[in-house]
Amino acid sequence: MSKCICAFCDSDFSHTKNPSINRRKHERRMHREEYERRKQTTHNCIECSNSTLYGKLYCSSSCRQRAKAVRYIRSVTKRGVQDRADIKKAINEKILWAFHGAYKALPREVADAVWERDECKCVKCGEEGDHVDHPQNSHNIDDAQLLCDSCHKVKTLESRRALDPTNPTDVEFILYIERIYEDSRTSTKPQHDSNWDWVTTKQKGGE
Repeated sequence: MSKCICAFCDSDFSHTKNPSINRRKHERRMHREEYERRKQTTHNCIECSNSTLYGKLYCSSSCRQRAKAVRYIRSVTKRGVQDRADIKKAINEKILWAFHGAYKALPREVADAVWERDECKCVKCGEEGDHVDHPQNSHNIDDAQLLCDSCHKVKTLESRRALDPTNPTDVEFILYIERIYEDSRTSTKPQHDSNWDWVTTKQKGGE
């Protein structure tokens, strides 16, 4: 078991029930000035090496999702199930989340307003609504709509298409996919290990 040590006085919290939490509370309470100063420092994102604030492993949700995709591919490949249809679908979704950034749910007040505006009915077929559908990078109520399960599935399938090697954006995505699969085969970064212990990494890097 790795030790969980205060960065300022070497107090050891490894024996406590929640080592990382207790260490942070101790540092904040007993070393407030140093703690606040440290919060403003930066270090490198463990995935892309861009600058990120102290205590954060990744600089963005895209980097976090990318590492998760690599770990997942390694895990299913090790188990020999990477060619199953459901696994392939899961891999594709994880890579998409990494490329575009993690899915961000609509704020509750926006979702409630959409349900009220569309009178709890699917705007396509008029049946009872199930999902507030919206573009990933938009929280604008005008871009959202209420859909039932069936219409939501149809819209999702219609939005999928084959990648076009003449489209610059698609080419970028194809190269991104290739790099993720290459990392799943050859990367030695700790966060790409299918058995990665992120808690230990946070303790070493500070929290």
